[in-house]
Amino acid sequence: MTKKYVLAAICLVTMAGCNNNEFENETPLASGETPIELKTGVDTRAAISNGDVVTATIALIAKETPEPTAAEWNALVPITTNTLGDGGTFANYATDAANVSSGTFTASATAQSVGFSVPLYYNKASNIRAYMVGVAPAGTLSSGNGKVTFPSVDGLQDVLYASTIDKGTIEAAGTNEKFFTFNHQTGQVRFKILKEEGMSADSVVTVQSVTLLNVGLPESITLGDSVITYQDKGEFALPGINSSAAATEAGIDVGSPVMIRPMASMNINITISIKGVSKTYSNIPVAFEGTEGGTGITKGYSSLVTVTVKRKINTTESQIDVKAVVAPWKTGNTGNVDLD
Repeated sequence: MTKKYVLAAICLVTMAGCNNNEFENETPLASGETPIELKTGVDTRAAISNGDVVTATIALIAKETPEPTAAEWNALVPITTNTLGDGGTFANYATDAANVSSGTFTASATAQSVGFSVPLYYNKASNIRAYMVGVAPAGTLSSGNGKVTFPSVDGLQDVLYASTIDKGTIEAAGTNEKFFTFNHQTGQVRFKILKEEGMSADSVVTVQSVTLLNVGLPESITLGDSVITYQDKGEFALPGINSSAAATEAGIDVGSPVMIRPMASMNINITISIKGVSKTYSNIPVAFEGTEGGTGITKGYSSLVTVTVKRKINTTESQIDVKAVVAPWKTGNTGNVDLD
């Protein structure tokens, strides 16, 4: 999906009825069973943007009250197919009905239908309720430990988690209005470079590379408690850098926004080119100010790191000024770094 930055922070997934013919690849519904139907109203303004196609892993536990504990979710043994008997019904719901599926929808502020790769159904027993949890991006659910492993570990995964909702018993089919609220589980980092006012027009400045040091990239999340496992990276090259894009006084974006483990401070390596001559700055600390959401890179907040290339004053070297501002997803902290 497109990785863009715009404002704000939460994905709302509203559960309601949907037309099952709206998705060409959707598995046909069983004639004798009652599906759990979903629509989405997604107001998402982060790495996932309006108009993007989102695919989430949605898990189901059918049981009496109370709602499943974290331990029950994490002990779930995934069933990814529906085994139907005569008349399109389940001989044994507990063993034959799917309890994990991928739900695909378009991020939008208005309600959009969800297309399931495998339909999820109500248990016909009147006292059995349908409890659901959602994780995006969709991944592979391991048996018995609740771990959803993402398809890629590249820093581009906008990890979202929606805690348990109760879709009620079969009598509530089509009327239960409970909805998912997806929340960001990582911190986001973006980079920008600009030339200080007064630099000559022929001082063409470009970014050749940015390397984040000792960051963690999300590789899995657990259904029951949203605990993320991160893959440690001693060095992580910022993806998507256009090394021919020239900085302006207003500034230009550098690379793709990346989602990483929250951390109190961050160091970077950066290589820039001025008039075709490259210079590398190594192990540069980014010191953050403020405590909005915590210190440094924080969960649900986006940090904008601005690199300012300063004009030369009585020196043969160009100075770099690096400032870090934490902005929406949610409004947060500010900070700065001066480089000589």
